[in-house]
Amino acid sequence: MKFTELDIDLPDEAKAMRDLARRFGMEVMRPAGIELDKLHDPAQVIAKGSVLWDVIKKHRELGLHKLLIPKAFGGMMGEVPPITETLISEQLGYADAGLAISLAVSSMPFAMAVLSPDAEVRNWAQEYAEDTEGRMIGCWGITEPDHGSDWVIGTTPAGANPKIAPSLRARKKGNEYILNGHKSAWVSNGTIATHAVLHVGLDPSSGMHGQGLAFCPLDLPGISRGEPLDKMGQRPLNQGEIIFEEVKLPKKYMFSSTPGGLAAGGSGITFLGIANLETGVIFSGLAQAAFDEALRYAKERVQGGKPIIEHQNIRLKLFDMFTMVESARALARSVSRYNRGKMFAGSGKSGIAARIMSTKATFAVTSKAIQVFLKLYHLSKKVDLTRVFPRKGPRNKRARTSLGSGMHGIAVKVLATETAFKVASEAVQILGGYGLAREYPVEKMLRDARASMIEDGTNETIALAAAEDL
Repeated sequence: MKFTELDIDLPDEAKAMRDLARRFGMEVMRPAGIELDKLHDPAQVIAKGSVLWDVIKKHRELGLHKLLIPKAFGGMMGEVPPITETLISEQLGYADAGLAISLAVSSMPFAMAVLSPDAEVRNWAQEYAEDTEGRMIGCWGITEPDHGSDWVIGTTPAGANPKIAPSLRARKKGNEYILNGHKSAWVSNGTIATHAVLHVGLDPSSGMHGQGLAFCPLDLPGISRGEPLDKMGQRPLNQGEIIFEEVKLPKKYMFSSTPGGLAAGGSGITFLGIANLETGVIFSGLAQAAFDEALRYAKERVQGGKPIIEHQNIRLKLFDMFTMVESARALARSVSRYNRGKMFAGSGKSGIAARIMSTKATFAVTSKAIQVFLKLYHLSKKVDLTRVFPRKGPRNKRARTSLGSGMHGIAVKVLATETAFKVASEAVQILGGYGLAREYPVEKMLRDARASMIEDGTNETIALAAAEDL
């Protein structure tokens, strides 16, 4: 159902892209997600001939995968209004949250690769932008069998504990890093990804503070995959473990080889906040979808001689759902606007951001500056890495960056995912027995929303990490 759009100043170009994503979502993603959800074996989801590959290919053909790739590398970043990506993520989450996550994560290594000091790695972004077949698929290699929410703790002073050091270790040997360990079955796109942005342990004595970040092609000798994860919700989203056994990673693929570098200036919590913000935007879309299904049914279902929407208890329930959905979406858009406003000050095709995004030289210079900063930071902190996080004085000194503290991004994820679950649960209640039947999509939405409150860190744990900045 369509309600008044409160964002009255949305650019026409952004609205046109939103409408394109809406059509793709409802015509391609929604039916594909329902079909994939019903498959008994998760291996069937990624099998040759699966409708999953049709979704990925159509997404590439429409160019929606290029939103986070800078213009200089053939992408749309700096070319379209900054709010566009948020509006599209809402629509893809509305269609199928699991597939929306897969499509979003797929671009992650390539979007970040533009900051690599190595020209070959930076050009992965262009190869990805030009890929209309779905040959290049990315993943975020962070979660481990014994380290899920520990990565979140890594943004706090407690993260310096050696007992929670990363399991995947990178040992420097000449011009290579030797990788051993594995990432858990919860890695999104884990068994189909071709490239990963990979969190590794460089200094176990510093716990999570001793981690580094690498860009890793997943066809290197010694890398293998586990079986696709069989789970309750988000079944169209492929997830699976990645195993590393004496993998030789060339030095050029290591982005941050400075233990503690990821925590510099609070970038750990900010990075977490950005990732959580994207998840929150997607599930604000799912919340809207669950509400729309309940409202549609309430207008059609007759009970006691009249449509059930005319019963006061149903009408009040629907209004409460409407209020929750609008609140979650408003916060998600507000934080997105703030972050993207900081990143794209002077945006527009003739603005400063557009000019910056249009030349590869900008990224070459930026990548060198980042590496210099990390080295200087390491020299200043190498005596005691735990000083990254002051144990005395104002806590909010930990994470002041140009994108804020990350606290707002985490707030979006917590609010939107819990809203999606509550609204989907109420939708099931309104549909009654039909709410439990696969004939209607709300039972799937309920399962998908339930999974969201655990992924990217359980809501309780990420909230505690963000609360360090209160």
